Amino acid sequence: MNTFGDYIRRLRNYSKMTQEQLAEKMEVSKTTIQNWESGRTKVKPTHLKMLAYLFNVPETSLISELNRENDSMRVDNFPYFLFEDDELIGIIQSLHLNLNQQELFGLICLYNPDILKDYGDLETVLDESLTKIPYEFICKVGSIQYMNLSDGLKNVLKYVQPDFLLKVLKLYPDELFDVTRLSKELIIEFLDSGHVPYDDFDFDNEYGLYFDIDMKKAAIVLPILEKGCIHLADGDRSGAPLSNDVPQKIIDASWYPHEQECLAMHVRHGLERITTISYDESSTPIKCYLEINDSGRELLRWFQKKE
Repeated sequence: MNTFGDYIRRLRNYSKMTQEQLAEKMEVSKTTIQNWESGRTKVKPTHLKMLAYLFNVPETSLISELNRENDSMRVDNFPYFLFEDDELIGIIQSLHLNLNQQELFGLICLYNPDILKDYGDLETVLDESLTKIPYEFICKVGSIQYMNLSDGLKNVLKYVQPDFLLKVLKLYPDELFDVTRLSKELIIEFLDSGHVPYDDFDFDNEYGLYFDIDMKKAAIVLPILEKGCIHLADGDRSGAPLSNDVPQKIIDASWYPHEQECLAMHVRHGLERITTISYDESSTPIKCYLEINDSGRELLRWFQKKE
């Protein structure tokens, strides 16, 4: 498999430089050059500008090669098992950007920071933002390519919150954005709050995603349920008061209206697909139990598996 080290070695050979000569020009040791070319150590981003100058290649070419290698080593962490809709999975797998699209998004944030707010009409705000992009960037990528970059970025922003996208790019400035290859922590954040929510009541809204699961809550509740079901409430009403057997950690993880009592439906909200309700009708009153189901066990394994 071609690596960034192979790429550096080919450029060095094409430039007719020995490892010693390159090391001297880069002001590093020969061992450092050998380690770069063998893949034992990574080239620091601060060295790319000098390498580009010495090899007479665009710095963006070096960055693209480095990103390609980094991207191939990143694991697809996404919990596809939670979703049965092939169309939804297809959308999720399309949520990635290339280097120029990431730079374009950065320029949009600089020249029109309103994009990071509750933008309402996405198309209008994006179109306005794109009119403010410096002409130098358009010249650099070419007008047709610029239109393609814009369309691809628009598609991602139909489903990914701009503030979440900016957060990821700031955290990992040297990596290509790809929802499926984020860390588990960021995937959890994306599923809970980093996506654009689909609105059933907005008939003009043609974008957004609907996830009926609260991942942060699930990470707290599922390990408790794995130890055994809990007595959730008495009766078969979703609005029944909680029993005294419900752990405080589960109550704290549940959202319920301010100054109102936490009820059975508040505990179950966001956990419907990964838990099951069962009833003991032999008792009086009927007892309602909350237990983990097969999907919940698979999600718990996903939480617990090391990256």
